[in-house]
Amino acid sequence: MTRFLLSRALPGFHAAFPDVLIDLRDAGTSRDLVSLGADVLLAFGWVPPQDAIVRTVAYTRWLVVAAAAFWTRHGLPDRPEDLSRYPSAVFRTPYGEVLDRWMFSRAEERVEVHLDARLIGDDRGALDAPVLAGQMLASCASPHARPRRMKQEGRVSTASNCVRSIRVGNEVGLSLVLRAR
Repeated sequence: MTRFLLSRALPGFHAAFPDVLIDLRDAGTSRDLVSLGADVLLAFGWVPPQDAIVRTVAYTRWLVVAAAAFWTRHGLPDRPEDLSRYPSAVFRTPYGEVLDRWMFSRAEERVEVHLDARLIGDDRGALDAPVLAGQMLASCASPHARPRRMKQEGRVSTASNCVRSIRVGNEVGLSLVLRAR
């Protein structure tokens, strides 16, 4: 998260506030401010209840992707519910949450799809391998550089006639957690 989000903002913040100390740490699997001894936490995913102020500052948009050979073999979905019949590679967050339920939204309509997960893991490279081989579909955060680069290189394509962007679950987002004083 630091590489993709904070690294762009830090030079401007430091220029405006040169005397402020920022101590960046990888929180690992903890999302509890007290156990971390921190005043602020930037967390992706579901934040557990705690004595803190939690504000979701952004939602990550996701793309459903698969190799062109996968779509040729299995056919493109007509609607989000069709994705449940495809084998999929599913990400497990550092907190143990398996992102195997994808929430699709268009206007006021919301549809939750439970995936046929055939591979679950927390290593993106391992999850990408069967997707790139045309064996499974997956989701990729966008506008993250990886899915964009993979699309540009022609290694994956989106299920564009279905719904391009999804939110994985209703509450997944990037949250700012501030210690309550």
